[in-house]
Amino acid sequence: GEILTLARLDSGTVGNLDEPVDLADVLTHLADDAQFEAEAKSCVMALECPTSVSVTGNAGLLHRAFENVIRNAVRHSPTGGQIMIYVKTEDPWLQIRVEDEGPGVPDADLERIFEPFVRLVASNEQGHGLGLAIARRIIHKHGGKISAVRRPNRGLRVIIWLPRGAEVEGQDHTKSTAAGCPPAVRPEAV
Repeated sequence: GEILTLARLDSGTVGNLDEPVDLADVLTHLADDAQFEAEAKSCVMALECPTSVSVTGNAGLLHRAFENVIRNAVRHSPTGGQIMIYVKTEDPWLQIRVEDEGPGVPDADLERIFEPFVRLVASNEQGHGLGLAIARRIIHKHGGKISAVRRPNRGLRVIIWLPRGAEVEGQDHTKSTAAGCPPAVRPEAV
């Protein structure tokens, strides 16, 4: 499963990347699904998202990327914690933040967590360390950026930037009209 997905992403065989994707719908379904896991830990899952948010890309791949990030947040949240998903627009970009109240990640490992097969020593979870690596590759294939920062008190904030999609059929919004890349990600600005 995951190793094959990573290999396909690395080889460029990812399928169609130019379909309109209702990101609000994808995130709503993922938050609803993850709520079952969160409830088992007495965690609260919350989503703050405009009702109409679209990107241009591959719905299945984007679903996989966000599922990996959201499930990771649930997995590392303590009993009674909160998992928050925020979506805001900064034309021509969308910023999606997934925040948890888990132990966080040491500053030295914030980039490494997006590399394949990296699992932090402190983690007792099972898995191959591929979920965030797959998410990064998918987001990059969609012209976006993903990074992680420590939250001020505790936990992790994963920040994803994606170019906004076409609201009107036929418009090409896959390239930025701004400087060609998402705004700088500064922990104090998000």
